[in-house]
Amino acid sequence: MVFMDPLAQNLFLVGILFIAVAYYLTKVYLMRKNRDKEANNTSFGYFLIILGVLLGVYGLFYSLLWPTPMTGSYDILFGDSMVVLAFLAVLGGYNLLKSGELLSPYIGLAAFFGGIYNIIAGVSAYLLGMTDAPLMMLGLYLASGLAGVFLLPLVYTKNKSLVALIVILLIIAAIVSFVIGGMAVPEHLASFAHATGSS
Repeated sequence: MVFMDPLAQNLFLVGILFIAVAYYLTKVYLMRKNRDKEANNTSFGYFLIILGVLLGVYGLFYSLLWPTPMTGSYDILFGDSMVVLAFLAVLGGYNLLKSGELLSPYIGLAAFFGGIYNIIAGVSAYLLGMTDAPLMMLGLYLASGLAGVFLLPLVYTKNKSLVALIVILLIIAAIVSFVIGGMAVPEHLASFAHATGSS
């Protein structure tokens, strides 16, 4: 299992999560569309939980099984951040199912400190020149980290300008995640095809 590398696919899952949350925030907080709110909250709650569990499994895989001489500190950069994101997704989904609200003070607090961690990890990795696209990686971590930081005041204010800013940051993070993931797919295919001797 140590020689698996599902990171490209995981980046697409992260992008899907960011886009989905951006859509939900836009619909509920900006457009104020509440028709069939209970049904929407239930389906989105299960969506967040399932995606969060999947990302959590992969995040733990990176954190626990990737610390090898081959991978260096990439387990910290990708795995630890993915575990935090998975925790937030599951917590948000559970909150939707139980209370009908995506945000709560606990989620806001967890997102705030998770965002700070993401910013520190992204800046540190950029300064160390990690990944083949350090500038895009920095953009991904900064955009998603700032979105997490701004979720805490959003819990208390529901300010539309703040919602719009978070949505923009999530869309930027999603696009960068899709681009990095798309760039990684052919590279990983070629790398593993060569490693196994396939033609």
